[in-house]
Amino acid sequence: MTKRFPDDPIYHGFDAPGRVEAHVFDLDVEGRIPTDLDGTFFV
Repeated sequence: MTKRFPDDPIYHGFDAPGRVEAHVFDLDVEGRIPTDLDGTFFV
């Protein structure tokens, strides 16, 4: 089943939903990454 985003200005133009999958390496981390973290982080 496909569900469309609401017809709201926040979902248009620059703020339109998009999908990007990438492998990013050597990121700066502020704080610490929990040692029990196991999985994928999506923003």
